[in-house]
Order: sequence, then C-alpha cells, then structure tokens
Amino acid sequence: MRANQYIKLGTPNLKYKEIKFCEIGSNENRTLGEFCSDVEIDDNHYKITYHIVSDTLTKHNIIIGTDFLDSVNVLIENHKSISSTSKGK
Repeated sequence: MRANQYIKLGTPNLKYKEIKFCEIGSNENRTLGEFCSDVEIDDNHYKITYHIVSDTLTKHNIIIGTDFLDSVNVLIENHKSISSTSKGK
C-alpha cells in the first residue's frame, strides 16, 4: 500500500517491520512498516497484512499479494467479484 493511502485510512497503528524487495530495473527497496486489518469480500471477512511503501515506488494504491491470494478462492467476472471463500473452508 502506498503511504498516501495509509494516511487516507487515518494512519492505523503501524508496526515497524522492514522488508527488503527488488523490482525489475530498480535497486533494493524497503517497506516502511505494516499493519493488519480485516477486509470484507462477499460477506466473508479476511485478515490482511498491509505493507506500506513510499509513494514513489509504485503507481498503484494497493497491490494484493500472494500471501492473501494463496489463502482464498475468488471468482471474478466482468470486473466484479462473483464469490469468494477461504481455501481452508
């Protein structure tokens, strides 16, 4: 999540946890911290860890990572979520 979006959310309690990562064509980058929050998709609630990065590192407000995507099944048609379930269910 970009830092400006984190601020728009009201700056939830941020846990300092620096994660190093590289993108194509860039040097080593680092996250600024992380926070956990629930997200609701199709009446299902999921806990997601958001990693905060500098606004200059990405043009996307939020990128959903594999840690979340590996834990759910989501069916999307015509840009709309049709259904979602936890893979553990």
